[in-house]
Amino acid sequence: MDHLAFYNTGCEPATGRAGLKIRCRRLARKLLLPGFQRLVEILASLCRRLDILEYEVRDLKAQVDDLRRRQEDQAAKIPATIAFGWDYVAMVRRLAVLEEHVDRLLIDKKTAEADSTRIGLGHRH
Repeated sequence: MDHLAFYNTGCEPATGRAGLKIRCRRLARKLLLPGFQRLVEILASLCRRLDILEYEVRDLKAQVDDLRRRQEDQAAKIPATIAFGWDYVAMVRRLAVLEEHVDRLLIDKKTAEADSTRIGLGHRH
């Protein structure tokens, strides 16, 4: 993490008045170096945590996008499901009407057979 080692900036060798200034900076840096190094450790740790959190945020966004897509797919299928339910209800009603017709026809057939049997029995006497 060289970009975090800010305390090395401005300590390049120079001559004259600038050289005196740089020697003062080097002395201050030498005295403050343990604190600076700890600060770099802390900042590096924070950078790692931010990188991990950025990855997790990207992952969560992908999951939300997938969930949104699946929800939209389900929302698109709901009208078809409802229509299928109403088609099923209509089919069951038609089937009930047909069953009633079949029952009436069977009853009419039995009645006609019973009448023809009675009529046939009546002619034998």
